Amino acid sequence: MRDYGLVFSTFWTSPTTHDLSDDGKMLGLYLLTGPHTTALGCFRLPDGYAMEDLAWPPGRVKKGFEELSRKGWADRCETTKWVLICNYLKWNPPMNPNQAKSLRRLAMQVPDACTLKDRVKALINEYCGREEQLPLISEQEAKPENPTETVSEPFRNQEQEQEQDQTQDQTQEQDQEQDIKTGARSRSSIELPEWLPLEQWKAFEEMRRKSKKPMTDRAKVLIFNKLEKFRRAGHDIAEILDKSTLKNWTDVYEPDLKKPQPPANGQPEVKNTTQDAAVIAEQRRRAREQNR
Repeated sequence: MRDYGLVFSTFWTSPTTHDLSDDGKMLGLYLLTGPHTTALGCFRLPDGYAMEDLAWPPGRVKKGFEELSRKGWADRCETTKWVLICNYLKWNPPMNPNQAKSLRRLAMQVPDACTLKDRVKALINEYCGREEQLPLISEQEAKPENPTETVSEPFRNQEQEQEQDQTQDQTQEQDQEQDIKTGARSRSSIELPEWLPLEQWKAFEEMRRKSKKPMTDRAKVLIFNKLEKFRRAGHDIAEILDKSTLKNWTDVYEPDLKKPQPPANGQPEVKNTTQDAAVIAEQRRRAREQNR
C-alpha cells in the first residue's frame, strides 16, 4: 500500500474531468491517490474497498464508475473488479528502463479473466516498448500532444524517480506476501453484503490470517449465509464477529438465548413452587378473616 499519490493542478481544468459530476471527480481523485492504486494505473478494487474508504453506499459507487466509463476516464471489469485509469500511463509514462520493467511486472498480475487484459498489454507495448528493448522515454515524448486534453506531465528529478521505483517494488512485494499468506494467486472476488459491518469483518479476517487459517471464497460464502440467518433472527452481527475475533474462533456462532435474564425490577426472582403457593394462599385467607 503506497503512502501518497500525486495529482496535478490541471486535473481541475482538463476537459476530461471538468465535465464530471462532483461524485465523478471525487471517485477520480480516489482512483489517482487511493491506497490500492499502482504505478500501472490498473488495479483490483472491489466495491467494499471503495465503499469503506469513501463512506459511500453501493449504488453511489456503481453510478460513479458508470460515469467515469462513459466519459472515457476509467473502465472496470465487473467480473474481476479490476479498474483501469485509461490515460494513467499517458500522464505517468516510465522515465527509464527500470520503471518500464516494473510496469511490465505489474501488468503480468492482471488475471486472464479480466476484460481489460488486452488493453493493458497494448498500453505496455505503447509506453514501455518491447520486452527485449524497453527503450527510455524522454520527457518530450511523454507529454500529451494536446496539453489541455489531460493532466500534463511534470518534470521529475532523480529523487522522485527513486521514490516511484521503491513504491512499485514495495507494492509488488506486499502483493506476493499476501498471496503466500492466503495460499492463492489472486485475492478474493467475493462481494461483501451491504449489511456486513466492515470494521468487525476486517478484524475477523485479520485474526484468521494471523492464526494461519485464512478463509477461502467458499468459506466466506458459508459464513455470510450463517450471519444472514443470525441477522434475520435479530442478532447484532458486529457483536457476533467481535466475539469470534476475541475468542480466536474460526467460525461464527448464534448467541445463546437460553441464558436466564434478570427481572426488570432488579429483585431476585421467587420460585413458584407448590409449597410457596400454599403458604401464600393461607396468608391471604387469614388477611380476609381479619378484615371482616
